[in-house]
Amino acid sequence: MIHTSSFDLEEHLNSESILADITEGAAIVSLDGWVERYNANAKTALKQLGEKYHLSEIVTEISRFKSFAGIKKQALSMSGLQVCRLKNIDDENEYLTYFSSLRSRVNNKVVAILLQFDFKLSRYNQVLQKHAIELNEHARLIRKYQSDGIHDPLTGLKNRRYMDEYLVSQCELNNRHQVPATLAIVDIDFFKKVNDTYGHHVGDQVIRAVSDELLGRARESDVVCRWGGEEFCLFLNHVDGKPAEKVLNQIRENIKGIKVDVGGQDLSITASIGAAALIKDEKVSELFERADHALYKAKDNGRNKVVYY
Repeated sequence: MIHTSSFDLEEHLNSESILADITEGAAIVSLDGWVERYNANAKTALKQLGEKYHLSEIVTEISRFKSFAGIKKQALSMSGLQVCRLKNIDDENEYLTYFSSLRSRVNNKVVAILLQFDFKLSRYNQVLQKHAIELNEHARLIRKYQSDGIHDPLTGLKNRRYMDEYLVSQCELNNRHQVPATLAIVDIDFFKKVNDTYGHHVGDQVIRAVSDELLGRARESDVVCRWGGEEFCLFLNHVDGKPAEKVLNQIRENIKGIKVDVGGQDLSITASIGAAALIKDEKVSELFERADHALYKAKDNGRNKVVYY
């Protein structure tokens, strides 16, 4: 392929200075894909270089960008170094390659792309392995979230199935080591009225707002789940008695401060909370029954209250 571009690179860039500062292989590629300039070390990767070649004649892109067009799109949209993998067409050697955009000294527009080849195999393998581990873990978490059936689709919180199993393990742990903990049931006050008056879409907003508050207040060791409808369960690890009651009253106050916009007007929310501390040799059903009884006490006492057993 013959280079027919009339683009004057040197008018826009001091290519000699750019390449001189790079010890490993580097090449300057125009936005239409022509290899315009390169240093001596670049020949390790771009063995066909002699005159000017189009990049597609020398290497193929084998990572997420798929082609030079993908590299160009990324370079134009993002600043700084980006990473890709190039494979030489002749010998199929692969190179970890960093690329970045080069701006004109005349008008500050992006006029070319700088490729820098990393020929250190150990570094290539290290980076590649790290990326692979991260991608695999990310994919595993996504699959788990989507397929394990333990998350509530509306709020993203754990669901009742998860909490049922979790409470069994925590009761067993408490029986062995007597680790303090508290189970709280949070119920949005007059939620049916919200749905009946404003519709289920507003009801969903209210549920999400309360779930965000619960999740924001929870520590890493705590577990928050949507139990069903307008009810949530909050399991506070390593705390019971007055300290737990204080935490729950703060949550109740924070929920009271939530405002949901309904047609330009603020809808206020309150919640009633019933809670119970773990007791040695108690079954999950008994723990939940005590927390549920406390919740009904809170409702009977006028709602927007915390009752702790």
